[in-house]
Amino acid sequence: MADKKGSFSTTNGQRRVLLRIGDIASQIAVPTHQHLVPFVDPEELALTKSVRQVLRWLLQKEKLGQDAFLLGPPDGRMRSIAFKFAQLTNREVEYVAISRDSTESDLKQRREIEGGTAKYVDQCCVRAAIHGRILILDGVQSCERNLLPLINNLLENREMALEDGRFLVSPKRYQALLNDSAADAAALADRKLVPVSPKFFVIAIGLPVPPFTGYPLDPPFRSRFQAKFVPRLGADETVRTLTTSGTTKLAPVHVDALKRIVTVAEVLAANQAENRLAEFTGDLAVVAKLLHHGVAPIHALDLVYPFMSLPTTDMHSRMVLEGVLRRFGLTHDQLADAPMADLLPALREPAFPTGLILTPTFEAALMKMHACHTAVGDFCLVGGKGAGKSHIVRHFCASLGLEMLLVPVFKDMSSRELLQRRSTTFAGDTTWVDAPLVDAMLTGRVAVLDGVESLAHGSLATLECIVHNRSVTLPDGRRLVSDKQYARLPAREKALVERIHPSFRLIALARPTVMGSDAKTWLTPEAAALFPFVQLAPLTKSEEAALLQATVPNADPALVDQLIQVAVALQNAHDDVGALAHSVSLRQLIKLAQRMTAFPGDSLWDEVHRVTMTRFAPGMVREQLSGLMSQVGVAMPPPRRADEAQLSLRKVENGQKLAIGDVVVPIKQDADPLLIPHTLFYENQRQFTRRSTTFAGDSTWVDAPLVDAMLTGRVAVLDGVESLAHGSLATLECIVHNRSVTLPDGRRLVSDKQYARLPAREKALVERIHPSFRLIALARPTVMGSDAKTWLTPEAAALFPFVQLAPLTKSEEAALLQATVPNADPALVDQLIQVAVALQNAHDDVGALAHSVSLRQLIKLAQRMTAFPGDSLWDEVHRVTMTRFAPGMVREQLSGLMSQVGVAMPPPRRADEAQLSLRKVENGQKLAIGDVVVPIKQDADPLLIPHTLFYENQRQFTVLRDLLKDWLLGEHILLIGNQGVGKNKLVDYLLGQLQRERQYIQLHRDTTVQALTAIPVIKEGVLSYEDSPLVVAARMGHVLVVDEADKAPTHVTAILKSLIEDREMLLGDGRRITTMPQSNLDVVLHPDFRMIVLANRPGFPFLGNDFFRECGDVFASHAIDNPDVPSEVAMLQQYSPNVAVSLLEKLSRAFAELRVNAQDGDINYPARPGTRIARAAAFPL
Repeated sequence: MADKKGSFSTTNGQRRVLLRIGDIASQIAVPTHQHLVPFVDPEELALTKSVRQVLRWLLQKEKLGQDAFLLGPPDGRMRSIAFKFAQLTNREVEYVAISRDSTESDLKQRREIEGGTAKYVDQCCVRAAIHGRILILDGVQSCERNLLPLINNLLENREMALEDGRFLVSPKRYQALLNDSAADAAALADRKLVPVSPKFFVIAIGLPVPPFTGYPLDPPFRSRFQAKFVPRLGADETVRTLTTSGTTKLAPVHVDALKRIVTVAEVLAANQAENRLAEFTGDLAVVAKLLHHGVAPIHALDLVYPFMSLPTTDMHSRMVLEGVLRRFGLTHDQLADAPMADLLPALREPAFPTGLILTPTFEAALMKMHACHTAVGDFCLVGGKGAGKSHIVRHFCASLGLEMLLVPVFKDMSSRELLQRRSTTFAGDTTWVDAPLVDAMLTGRVAVLDGVESLAHGSLATLECIVHNRSVTLPDGRRLVSDKQYARLPAREKALVERIHPSFRLIALARPTVMGSDAKTWLTPEAAALFPFVQLAPLTKSEEAALLQATVPNADPALVDQLIQVAVALQNAHDDVGALAHSVSLRQLIKLAQRMTAFPGDSLWDEVHRVTMTRFAPGMVREQLSGLMSQVGVAMPPPRRADEAQLSLRKVENGQKLAIGDVVVPIKQDADPLLIPHTLFYENQRQFTRRSTTFAGDSTWVDAPLVDAMLTGRVAVLDGVESLAHGSLATLECIVHNRSVTLPDGRRLVSDKQYARLPAREKALVERIHPSFRLIALARPTVMGSDAKTWLTPEAAALFPFVQLAPLTKSEEAALLQATVPNADPALVDQLIQVAVALQNAHDDVGALAHSVSLRQLIKLAQRMTAFPGDSLWDEVHRVTMTRFAPGMVREQLSGLMSQVGVAMPPPRRADEAQLSLRKVENGQKLAIGDVVVPIKQDADPLLIPHTLFYENQRQFTVLRDLLKDWLLGEHILLIGNQGVGKNKLVDYLLGQLQRERQYIQLHRDTTVQALTAIPVIKEGVLSYEDSPLVVAARMGHVLVVDEADKAPTHVTAILKSLIEDREMLLGDGRRITTMPQSNLDVVLHPDFRMIVLANRPGFPFLGNDFFRECGDVFASHAIDNPDVPSEVAMLQQYSPNVAVSLLEKLSRAFAELRVNAQDGDINYPARPGTRIARAAAFPL
């Protein structure tokens, strides 16, 4: 084969068909559903050398079991390459376009109600994982950074907990369960364990940020992929591809023009950063088609690179662009020439009048629109407010016999609502209703998206698959495919999809960003890659005059001239009054001409001030506008005379009409009096109860614990009132001061004294607040220097007395520590207290660590140092204060403080020290690492014990030994570290060796307290709650692993603190997790329950919440770092035994240096080398 990395072939053997690309071969799959295999038209993607190299790389990643990330400019090639890869390998695809409003339900499962019962419908990620499809995540740079980490565990370990209670497990683990236990596949299905297919493969597609607009990728998510940059084609390859492939045959003159335009694009790309030019992202294949249809070269370039004509392009960029154009025989002035030889007769003289007055500017726009419609299909018409965009499109569609469907677009419209909207049936079931855009696709009409500039960033890009590939998967699961793909499907497959009509077209209408406005330009290079942009140039003065005269035939020519002069004067004004120019658009000029013609006695001076809303402008702007109008001959009206008749409202002609002055308007006589508008206002109440439903499906209210305490005379302890929103605490005033409250369900609770004064018949209408009821609030003071506003405002201080718990004295802390840990060495206790006092009194940066050595943490340190006296207090203090993630200066200051109080630095580890190893002792009853021995659970459920691939190394054995120490002490554990250091693997390996069942929960930005504790479900119309993994672990004594804890809001994760510290938690359905149940509904906390929390370190680049600051002192906290070079090399050797050790050492040292650079802020945090680099080294490039 001529090109080892690019050529490909298909081998048809007796039993299987192989796809071979270069030196990589893979078996071609036999799909279950052919309609899920994408089809890429040969004209859409030519198999050039660079494309074949990317296809080879994807095939290599698939064989290695590594997910792939394609990074490059937004020209649609990456998506076409991914689809082409699936087409060549005959693989089914699940495609999802990511946008800013994408949510968890778009990726995992969406809850629907059918027959009064809630059910969960698998979405793209779950379907792809279960059925072994290729998952394509397109536009990941548009997604907020806390969403995609939802699937981190699916990418890394092929595991995921689903909302319907099922748990996806890796195929290796699933097979091990079948082999190692007596359970069969049916038994595992009963336990809701679902295997991930070994064929599951993920291709992510994104843009580099910067230079393009978007969000930087979350490092943990980024590290799950192998990435490849897909550059634009070179000039020579582009011209060769466009002139030798496809059905578009260019004439020699067009080939010459294409070469010039391609070279211009290459020059612009090379000088983009230096000259602040917009990135060239237009599709050059579109240019070739436009040239073939007779569009002038400069206009063809302007259609795909609209930044030449945009008003937002600054003068410097215009000069640079003009210089580049002149070098290749093109000039910006040529845009004033007609784009084509002549306008289509049907557009010039339609079969029936459309009301559009054809001006030279409108004719030029129609020529471009017709060329785009014929050559490409879809396009965007850009013009100022009131410039006539909608009128031109209606004329265009009516003249060509196209049925138009208007789709208004608004600011809060999500990308999901562009396709379908949520609705319910009469029976209460949820359903999806097609949006007008989908109706247009199915019926072959022209969908006109009016106002696309108002869409949120990234939402417009979700149309790419419709525009470029004519395919889309709707939120309800239906799949729409192109006419070409539909024709290739067998009959049985056609019933599973719907065809996008070949006559369907999409026309977007938009306004350019106004110069000087605060709004960011929506027409970014990413948006410019979507389709051609026809720019509607401003009309000339003579064109505006002719249009106004034709639209308002009775208008006085002098009035028309004055209107146009006012508009031109405002457009040319450079001072503040120029901002009013948008108020006198062409549409507004027509309205003014119509009004002044209908009421010639009105003052044009007053009318211009009215439409420009100068009443709310500064006085200087009003004066400037008045000055401009005086200059163009618009006179100020004389002041109103005192003897003029006063205006009055009266009904005339027997009440048939309404008159004010000389203006008479008819009154509607048959109006429905019930529909005459009036306003109703309902007061809003705070909730002291929660919403629920009865078994009959009726809604009801259930008392909250505070109400229970009031009725039963118990003490209600409100823990953490400092986290309440501003003003929420004040809603308790009536309870605290008056002992009365009205509940949302209408019941009224009154004080004991008031209840005693009521007559018997009135007592039945209220309920008594028990006289023994008391309310105690617990709160933390605001930390000095933190960003949080103080919650203890003067309003809150008036609520009740505040008892402040003063810090313990040094002697009190010593006595308490000695009493809590009786076996503690008094010298150790003294050192601990001295370290805490020194940190509290420190005034430099190290003083910020004082919160890490609270009284609770001092007790933990005393317990650990007493249980393991051989440990170093120096190391332990550094561990609990997490100085691994602090600046070096802070670490040095802490070391200096400890030296001052007599805490010595431990000696360095000797080279001849015994190596740590993990072993099972006492006939497999216990696990030992070094001198730490922990019992192994013997009766564990094997289906819930995690299993992971883990290769031994000394650094991670040291970490595991430290974790076992805290496990032996009964502590709950917190692991904090950068992405890729192996936090999940360490935990899974530890639990697997201890034979402990695991419950897993992954947090994200939308996690709520309710979602953390209970899963709401609707069955037969009744709302009920199923136990979350947290509740199951608490009840059964399992280990709860909380992943990505830094992604959830801190007020949500703070409830974990109450479960660990107080061993009590209130659930969303009213039950409690407690050690002392008060009813049969309460969940008894199992004594074996443990919690292990995983989090990335706070701050850049992970940008999560500071979980350690909020809750770190209730855990045994550990900073997890990357293995040192010897440990990492030893681990990589086990992953890739055939790779040279020297190469592994180079890779490990290189990444160690990169991590140091990242810590110093010189580069972004690097991805892990780990298994991916070592295994990829087996395929030398």
